[in-house]
Amino acid sequence: MDRTTVDWVARLARLEIDERTSARLAAQLSAILEYFRSLEQLATAGIAPAAHPGDLRGSTRPDEEAAASAAAQLLANVPRTRDGFIQVPRIIE
Repeated sequence: MDRTTVDWVARLARLEIDERTSARLAAQLSAILEYFRSLEQLATAGIAPAAHPGDLRGSTRPDEEAAASAAAQLLANVPRTRDGFIQVPRIIE
């Protein structure tokens, strides 16, 4: 990757980078792209695609009903409530 491309991407991302940083990023990004090019040489024809690299079994639990008192316990730990709801500071005037 050349510095022109790095400068163009930085401008699109509205980042201000100096010439020294631009040159360093160009070298680093070139090394990363070269590594990915080397991965293209791997034989992956017999490998099934995966949605996630890790084993996700057991990461979900069945839905269970909770007692209504759970809401009261939650509201007891909140600094401000109003009519049974959590009151947060206004962010839009």
